Order: sequence, then structure tokens, then C-alpha cells
Amino acid sequence: MTGNLFFGALGGAAGGFGAALTCSLVFGIATGGPGALACGVIGGGVGGLIGGESGESFGKLSGEMLYEYSLK
Repeated sequence: MTGNLFFGALGGAAGGFGAALTCSLVFGIATGGPGALACGVIGGGVGGLIGGESGESFGKLSGEMLYEYSLK
């Protein structure tokens, strides 16, 4: 659960920043505020989803490894 939240927040921040930066470069100054904001929100959501899923997988794998190690 913790990995899901941590990596989701990290992915959301990175996705939002990356998408806003990319949209600013692609669409240029013309769209400015609203275009960059929309791209940042969408990028943050997608980055959070990907980061959360990755964190969930990492947490599950590490939990299983710890459980198996504790049985030995």
C-alpha cells in the first residue's frame, strides 16, 4: 500500500511537470496558461496511475520476498 502511494505521488509529480513542459514546447506560447494547465493535469493523472501501478507491483514483489525469506 505504501509503495502504491509513494510511487503514485512521485509519478504524478513527474508526469504533470513533464506534460506541462512538453505541451509548452509543442504548442508554444500561444496557448500559454490554459493549454499548459490542461496538459499538466492530464499528465499528472497519467503519471500517478503509472507510478501507482508500478509501486503496487514493487510492493507486492518485495512483500512476497520478505515472506519467503522469513520462512527459512
